[in-house]
Amino acid sequence: MSSTATVQSDHELKHRTSIPEQPITERNKPLAPESEVDENGKVNNYAVPRANVAATREAPNGTEKDRYNYHNRNKTVLEQHCVFFDRDNDGIIWPTDTWATCRDFGWGIRLSLFFTCFLHLVQSWGTVPWFFLIPDPLFRVWIHNIHMNKHGSSTLAFDNEGRFRPQFFDEFFARNDKEGKGGLTFWEGYHGLRSIRFAWDIFGQISAFFEWGMTYALLWPEDGVVRKEDARRVLDGSIFHEMTTQHRKYNGVKEQP
Repeated sequence: MSSTATVQSDHELKHRTSIPEQPITERNKPLAPESEVDENGKVNNYAVPRANVAATREAPNGTEKDRYNYHNRNKTVLEQHCVFFDRDNDGIIWPTDTWATCRDFGWGIRLSLFFTCFLHLVQSWGTVPWFFLIPDPLFRVWIHNIHMNKHGSSTLAFDNEGRFRPQFFDEFFARNDKEGKGGLTFWEGYHGLRSIRFAWDIFGQISAFFEWGMTYALLWPEDGVVRKEDARRVLDGSIFHEMTTQHRKYNGVKEQP
């Protein structure tokens, strides 16, 4: 790829609020001012959702390592969050896929079983492509319809089409990281979610706390603080490969060529 093409593709990544590969982002477009980044490449309008880049103040271009943002430019950020679990790359996450991925993270049998059962029990039906008439008996999750599982009582870092909202993500960490340490402890995240929960939204509250707990279990920071950048990379899925690689190295397992 030429340097000119690379610059053009990077510029396109910064500004896209919709992608043709996910038609719902084309049908339901957000209000987007003309200038979304300033002359220095920094995110300018934080209220504008990004279709395929998890942009924050510290990472205005999303995850640039190994050109992750470019290679996943045809997926929404919410889809990027899920595709690592699709081990055979068929667009469907089977319970066995989730189980195997959890084990690759280094999670124990009980935690892996709990995560797999909970996730597929609550996430499968909303993604069923046959008009949601009946649940899928195999509890599969269709990644292309993952935006249908958007729930309340969350940070609202994702909109209803699976785009990433920089303002809401940055705001959640800013308001709960009172010491300015660059991240949140488990209890700071927990109380932060409690402060933004919706009334009578039992499902949304349970889902939000479950997601925060699993994020903490995945990262398991030595100092007890989940860094903002690590949390952002969980949302766009770019950190998952690193976590499995670290676990394999720790256990003396060689990476497949």
